[in-house]
Amino acid sequence: MTVQQSARFMQSWSHALRIEMQYPEFAPANHTVAFSSGGRKSLLEALDVCAISSEIGRDIVYIAFDKAIMDGPVEISLAIRDTVSVEWHPSARLYAASEDAALELLTDRHRWFVGPRNVLTAAPKPSKAKIAAGIVRAMRRWQHTAMAVQGIELTGSVLVPAGQGVSGAVSMDDLLRAA
Repeated sequence: MTVQQSARFMQSWSHALRIEMQYPEFAPANHTVAFSSGGRKSLLEALDVCAISSEIGRDIVYIAFDKAIMDGPVEISLAIRDTVSVEWHPSARLYAASEDAALELLTDRHRWFVGPRNVLTAAPKPSKAKIAAGIVRAMRRWQHTAMAVQGIELTGSVLVPAGQGVSGAVSMDDLLRAA
């Protein structure tokens, strides 16, 4: 798989999650959430993602892939801005309360969903009895949507090289054209 194919494949999963969480596909005036993908993050690398979250003023939904990218995502993590810091929530699980409900992310303490004004909002987790079915439902929907949006060109995306801030970002449009 080429670098370009890998990038487009990861973008399709990110775009699909954005759709399924019902975050607008356009950049709303109050753009509060960024969807990102790449390799698994160590704790030190997660600090880089948190720094980027702080720098751009948005929470980040981070979708991680192993080297076998075509196997699909292996983890979702969140970088959530707080009053004075950014919290890293690794290994969130996708959840759908019903077939029509927006996808949500479950962490150790909360469920996170796109709330009013397109802000990631924390709420109590669903009951344990509902979680297993909700995870299966969410994963099925996410995979279906990711396959449906493959090949869609996402303009305006950037690649932030490891260890760099947004100032070191490279346009994905330029990167994909250069190949």
